[in-house]
Amino acid sequence: MNHEFFWETLAPIKAGGGAIPDQTSDLRKMIESEWGTIEKFQETFNAQSTTIQGSGWGWLLYNRGSGMLEYR
Repeated sequence: MNHEFFWETLAPIKAGGGAIPDQTSDLRKMIESEWGTIEKFQETFNAQSTTIQGSGWGWLLYNRGSGMLEYR
């Protein structure tokens, strides 16, 4: 599943690949609330993911209990 998700997010946006969330999306608002900017989130996420997996793999999760975003 991780492998499939990885390749799907590398696809061009028109083919369903990853895109930065729209300014009005709930995800974008949560990211900016927690990290300030998308760029700061990307910097922090990349740094944390590299130390956890060594390969840059990581997951951004929504914790329903706390209502917060988490990365693993």
